[in-house]
Amino acid sequence: MHYMSKEAGGVYIIHVAFSNKIAVTLLMLAAVTLGLLGCNNPAPKFTVKLEVEGRGTVTVDPIETEYIKGTKVNFTVQPTLGYRFERWDGSVAGNSTTTSAVVSEPLTIRAIFAKTTPVVPDEALHNPMLFAKSYLMAQMEAIVQERSELIEPYFNADCPVSAYTHAYETLRIKYLIVHFTSGAGGMSWYSPDIEVSLLHEDSEAVQVRGLYSGLVLLIGTNEKPDYYNDHEPHDLTLRKSPDGSWYIERDDYAMDILIRTFGGRVKLEEFDIIFAEQKEQWKKGK
Repeated sequence: MHYMSKEAGGVYIIHVAFSNKIAVTLLMLAAVTLGLLGCNNPAPKFTVKLEVEGRGTVTVDPIETEYIKGTKVNFTVQPTLGYRFERWDGSVAGNSTTTSAVVSEPLTIRAIFAKTTPVVPDEALHNPMLFAKSYLMAQMEAIVQERSELIEPYFNADCPVSAYTHAYETLRIKYLIVHFTSGAGGMSWYSPDIEVSLLHEDSEAVQVRGLYSGLVLLIGTNEKPDYYNDHEPHDLTLRKSPDGSWYIERDDYAMDILIRTFGGRVKLEEFDIIFAEQKEQWKKGK
């Protein structure tokens, strides 16, 4: 006669009785005997920690809280405007925008993004409507990233009007950075669409109206964040360069808001000093 019992600690004891009343007891640890006895031992699970340096997004597939040992996890990166993907670090290596790892222990996946020299996307260079839309996108990224230089490639330094507009728009962005991003401790944004409509067109210039449709700026990181909605139109004048590409000649919104805010009494070269002083006052008041 024989039977099996389970004792505390996961130890199985098999009792075998012989006719001569001599009992033989075999002790086997559960970790070794579960498979041999046909018992199911759950596979171990591990965590995958994701870290991002710079600005960009990482898509994970599949998404789980913990991964069963042996699971293959895929990772894909998408840099934010003004950044490029540089490399993977941690439990994976390489510089391809996609990579994968088989989970056999806790993993740390680190995606590293680096700043780039701002450029206009190739598909927008010779298409005025795409150019205007890309410019409006660059405006918002410049505010969120606190990088006013992101709008620079959309202007032409050799055109006095364009250079002047660039200076004003840069100052407007710095103004928003001071009052929203730096003062409130961080800002992100979301816009379902950026609308661009044609107002006037001739062989050398195009006038368009840009509008952030449903724009939301999420200011701060507290439990009750503030929202900033911008539905005011940006009337832009785009002019064609000799090589056929476009640049921003005028942004009436930038000039209008600064004139209304400061009454045209402040010289361009004084803005950086004013903004630095405002930033310090804002910090002291928080």
